Amino acid sequence: MKRTFLYYCALISALSAMTASIVGAPALAEEFVASQSKTVVETKKGSLVGALDDRIYSYLGVPYAHADRFMPAEEVAPWKGIRPAVTYGENCFIPRMKEVVLADNKNNWDEDKSRAKLKERFADKADAVGKAFKAAYPEKKIADAYFLDLRFRPGAIRDLDLKAKQNGAPVYSYMFAYESPVLDGIAMAWHCAELPYVFANAALVKTSTGGGSDALALSRKVSQAWVNFARNGKPSAEGLPDWPAYTTYKPATMVLDKEPRVAVDLDRTLLQAAGAL
Repeated sequence: MKRTFLYYCALISALSAMTASIVGAPALAEEFVASQSKTVVETKKGSLVGALDDRIYSYLGVPYAHADRFMPAEEVAPWKGIRPAVTYGENCFIPRMKEVVLADNKNNWDEDKSRAKLKERFADKADAVGKAFKAAYPEKKIADAYFLDLRFRPGAIRDLDLKAKQNGAPVYSYMFAYESPVLDGIAMAWHCAELPYVFANAALVKTSTGGGSDALALSRKVSQAWVNFARNGKPSAEGLPDWPAYTTYKPATMVLDKEPRVAVDLDRTLLQAAGAL
């Protein structure tokens, strides 16, 4: 209790020293919010986006000095853009939290900018990638296609195909596509983003999931599906559609999102359009 009290005293003192002003209107008391429109403060060194949880604003990992090892501390240089301050340092749930990454959020791109970004990444394949992406993910924005995973996903499909050809135990495939609302959705669905949902911990890591009703509902479905898979060999849960096995003739994948769905050959054509398969 004493340590907690001292922590909050230190936090309040630090924020007072920054002479910051909060921009935007506060959110609901029960709602976890980390957004440029509601939890940004201006400091003498630059802008910070923190979090509002249960009527408490917090700004974590704020740099107050810089020093190389064994060298005297120096004053922190001002930064440009908005620096994330929803957690201390690096966070395994949201990559690169220490960097100023909020300047160009894909959720703010219009159609023209989205098409230009696809052209920037995929060159003459951009139109084909955009069309195939919307066919694979009709619920997503065309801007999301810019972040198509070409590193891990092609290998995952090859592994699924090889495993299915063995005709052994049933193979089940999923794509976790739920976009966390934290920091205005800048992090999307990243590598290992599903872990809090698998272990029914979505409410415990709000800096990752946002802790909202959508996240908690998805967590209940995902965790129950994993439990049932361990229990009887077939993933299933109330609120999920029937989850068929991935086979050579029907390569089914469960897309885990706000509205879970089953897709057959989800993104093979998409990855082929990008030249990755």
